[in-house]
Amino acid sequence: YGEVYLVRIPVIDGILNVENQLMPSFNQEMSTIAKEHDVHYINMMANNKSYTFTDGHHLDVTSGTQFSLALANKIKLLQNQ
Repeated sequence: YGEVYLVRIPVIDGILNVENQLMPSFNQEMSTIAKEHDVHYINMMANNKSYTFTDGHHLDVTSGTQFSLALANKIKLLQNQ
């Protein structure tokens, strides 16, 4: 029940490079899946340099809070369209 959103959570560039090597069409495929199921795909990778990671993949506490607020704002904007 409720709204469904596909979200790409940011990671450091090194991990992103590996992801892009393994699946270079990831964003396009997620966009296609989102359209097929009438849900939104939110790619948060554009702001990955704004966050601090504990291990390159997991956000630290402060960045986790910042990310959650940024994601909530994006969802709010989508709901008001």
